[in-house]
Amino acid sequence: MKFESADDLVANVQTIPSLPAVFDRINKVANQPSAALMDVAGVISEDVGLSSRLLKLVNSAYFGFPSRIESVTKACVIVGTRQIRQLALATSVVNVFKSVPPDILNMQMFWRHSVGCAMAARTVAMIGGAQDVESHFVLGLLHDVGRLVMLQTMPDETARVIRESYDANCLTHDLERRRFGFTHADVGSALLKRWGLPPVVVEAVGRHHTPVEAPCNQHEAACVHYCDIVVHALGIGQSGNPMVPPMDETAWDVLGLEPEAADAVVAQLDTQIEELADQFCGGAQ
Repeated sequence: MKFESADDLVANVQTIPSLPAVFDRINKVANQPSAALMDVAGVISEDVGLSSRLLKLVNSAYFGFPSRIESVTKACVIVGTRQIRQLALATSVVNVFKSVPPDILNMQMFWRHSVGCAMAARTVAMIGGAQDVESHFVLGLLHDVGRLVMLQTMPDETARVIRESYDANCLTHDLERRRFGFTHADVGSALLKRWGLPPVVVEAVGRHHTPVEAPCNQHEAACVHYCDIVVHALGIGQSGNPMVPPMDETAWDVLGLEPEAADAVVAQLDTQIEELADQFCGGAQ
């Protein structure tokens, strides 16, 4: 089946997953004017799997909280309800995409790359003094989610493009655009928009290869763009792209980073990628 656009693909394929149900419930509760911290914690606690994953995540050395967090309620108090919502989304999405054929893309390597980008984006956000660093973690984690959608909905065509990009040593998203008229970034953006996620998430994912084209959230798109390049250059995981994408000079200017910022990103990845990748990749094939 030929799709006219990424939006057309997402709108017309019934097998595309919905937003994780538990995250949808968390959002509905949290967005009520009278919502209290205990209400959000209660919804999360109803899902034993999600609660367990969240507590492992916030107790990892990477997040570095001073004392062990034993309950979801305490996590909401210490980490913050908004941040917990972000991390709940991050860990829930990994479980949504379990049916991607492993012979086409190694899912452990895919999520390893995505986790690396998430860690890098959070570090860059901290260096830049961003208030909501966990949202940057989510942006990095989800940046290539469109590729999983394409592998589920048009596996043969997508696998062929991945193989051909490796054979020709060219950027996969360039070949996607020539073959389909859209890229995995466009598909990821369309999916996240369908899920009702905020515009900053939709834009940063959709423009992570072309951050200058982000209409309103250029800084976030530039952050994911930069971190994707760093993680590719370090050879952390594999997302289906055979080479390191080029750095957009405009994105570098938008971020306003000092050259030594890369050292801080690399140091985080060197010391903590293994533990955090295991948290997300444990259920992937």
